[in-house]
Formats: sequence, structure tokens, C-alpha cells
Amino acid sequence: MSKEYDDGGPAFPALGNTYGNANKGMTLWDYYAAAALTGQESNPNNDWDYNESAQIAAKMADAMIAERKKRFK
Repeated sequence: MSKEYDDGGPAFPALGNTYGNANKGMTLWDYYAAAALTGQESNPNNDWDYNESAQIAAKMADAMIAERKKRFK
């Protein structure tokens, strides 16, 4: 059984039901993690391996979702 977590919902929700409910696309959590990873990897002094970078990006995405929950109750 997988752990449930708040992924923030769709990052770019489509209006209407054009494509059905089969694919809602990227979640807000995925978007935040990708943005964090892009920032980390653009740093020329970054000496983390890919696993470390992914873990840090995931933690940053979790933190951004948590902060967003505080602001948008």
C-alpha cells in the first residue's frame, strides 16, 4: 500500500472535460520538485550526485506544499 500525500493537485488543470479524467497531467508537487531540481542543477558548484539532488528537490517540494497549505486554507 502506498503512502498518501498531498500533491497539491494538478499544476495546469484543463478547463472542462476535454480529455476525460484519465490523465490530469503533472501535479503541483511534481512542478515544484522539477523547479527545485532545475535550480540545483544550474549551480556550477553543485557537487551532489543525482540521488542527492532528487531527494533535496523532493524535500523542497514537500516544504512548498506545506507552506502553501498554511497560506491557502
